[in-house]
Amino acid sequence: MQKDFSGAYAIYGAYLDDAVAPVAGDTKVAFRLTGAAAKDMFDAIGPDMRDGCPDPQIRIRNRDMLLCRHRPKDGYRCDFGFDLSTGLSIGGAVGGAVCGE
Repeated sequence: MQKDFSGAYAIYGAYLDDAVAPVAGDTKVAFRLTGAAAKDMFDAIGPDMRDGCPDPQIRIRNRDMLLCRHRPKDGYRCDFGFDLSTGLSIGGAVGGAVCGE
């Protein structure tokens, strides 16, 4: 069943945590879903990672390049991405941002 969702995306070149303007052969997209869609994904990919974050209130779940988290103060969030030059799945979270901001 299709549902609407909230989220954000970025199209970039190089690396997400050191992004530059995309160019032919180096174009990637990172998606961040929040709200109900992220909760549905989080629930579907469980269980939590053991020792995912130092803060026990931050719960992390992942499958390959899909990474979701739940933090009580801001809810659910899932990050993933694709290399648009190859179509391959890539990570969509920036460095240590999963346990932090």
